[in-house]
Amino acid sequence: MAGEFNSWEAESLPMKKYTEGAWEAMLKLPPGRYEYKMVVDDAWTEESPCTVMMGGSSFKLILEGGRIPNPFGTQNYFVWVM
Repeated sequence: MAGEFNSWEAESLPMKKYTEGAWEAMLKLPPGRYEYKMVVDDAWTEESPCTVMMGGSSFKLILEGGRIPNPFGTQNYFVWVM
């Protein structure tokens, strides 16, 4: 996963695969809006993104987001962190 939170460096936030086929990456972000995109097999993809969740020791919250055009003629995803 790459986005504004890691200067669009696809390899700086590797994801871990679980046995049931789910992938996970964790990071801490201050409040704000963040654009991101998935990188699959070294290629940018516009496939449906993973579920973006905020979690703590006793809760998980699915964050709302959407799509937004980027300067390359494709789309990025975005999420608001509160």
